[in-house]
Amino acid sequence: MTDNRKELEKEYFNISAEQGTRDSINSIYDLKIVGDINNKYNELLFENCSGEDVLEIGCGVYYTTVMLAKNKANVFGIDISDKSIELARKNAAEHGITNINYSVMDAEHLEYENNKFDRVFGTAILHHLNLEQSLKEICRVLKPNGKAVFMEPLGHNPIINLFRKLTPGLRTEDEHPLKKKDIKAILNMFNDSYLYFFYFVSIAAIPFRNTFLFKPLFSLLKFIDKILFAVFPFFRYYAWQVLITLKNPKK
Repeated sequence: MTDNRKELEKEYFNISAEQGTRDSINSIYDLKIVGDINNKYNELLFENCSGEDVLEIGCGVYYTTVMLAKNKANVFGIDISDKSIELARKNAAEHGITNINYSVMDAEHLEYENNKFDRVFGTAILHHLNLEQSLKEICRVLKPNGKAVFMEPLGHNPIINLFRKLTPGLRTEDEHPLKKKDIKAILNMFNDSYLYFFYFVSIAAIPFRNTFLFKPLFSLLKFIDKILFAVFPFFRYYAWQVLITLKNPKK
């Protein structure tokens, strides 16, 4: 990792927030493609969240914090990008939400007291961070019975890795899609955990996303994914994305 990693991350996401430089890749994250993992992620976040203290790491300019606030959670959102936080505050105000605590903050050095949060969560954020340092901080600020949920890209699939190499401008220099050893390190920080894997052979349908073939092809390939993951667990780590659910942090 480069010495000025955090400054480069901040600069990249400031530009992205202001100029929409990632819009070209965001079409791949359309809900008709990633709807399954997003639905499961939201299910885990919103279940019994009323009255809980919840923290989103890398909140960006998106609406998860707003929806949690509408579900009566006590919401905190942090991002290293000051432009993203500025836009997140504006988005929340436009939705009539004024009780979200947004802060520009380094996720590897959280400015919260011990045992503060019932839930900590994030979307495609851990692979931008120093895992050891950020996980220590996440465990520190979680309550002893707290939960964490993270949706992350995996780094073993050669086709996806080729796409990443061919499109370097769509990601930061130091991000590192998670490998099996990273997942193991994350799970070792918690007493209870579960992994949901999404999109292996089904990624072959993405080039057809704007055609009539997409829906039946994607459904068929997702069914094949489920069979492969069940019969041959080895293939799970060649999936595109993983949903990581964690409970009871080790203190």
